[in-house]
Amino acid sequence: MDINMKSHTPVKASQGKKKEEDNDPLLNFKEKPFRN
Repeated sequence: MDINMKSHTPVKASQGKKKEEDNDPLLNFKEKPFRN
């Protein structure tokens, strides 16, 4: 259930979840909130 994990971008997650994980600002924010 990737859509559940990426509720903020359900469609994009289906198109390329691997790419989204690297380029998704929200996902990056979760790992390093004050790095960007």
